[in-house]
Amino acid sequence: MKDYLKEEIATAREVLKILFIAFFAVMGGSFSIIIKILSHQLDIYFFAIVTIGFIVSFLILVMIKFYWNRMYDFKYQLKDLNE
Repeated sequence: MKDYLKEEIATAREVLKILFIAFFAVMGGSFSIIIKILSHQLDIYFFAIVTIGFIVSFLILVMIKFYWNRMYDFKYQLKDLNE
């Protein structure tokens, strides 16, 4: 059981790393498009892409919250097994 919990904690950490990278990539792209729209280098129609980017980043944040809670649940279960 301890090995299973350790593997699940390691998996959750890896998924969290990937999700954080994806979150910052999407937010960085969205903000760079906003800057280009404000400086009139892109048309206002590209704001639809920014909106999609913000929706995707919100979904990524929900997934981060889920895996964060899951990782700490496994840590508490592992702590209880060690006691």
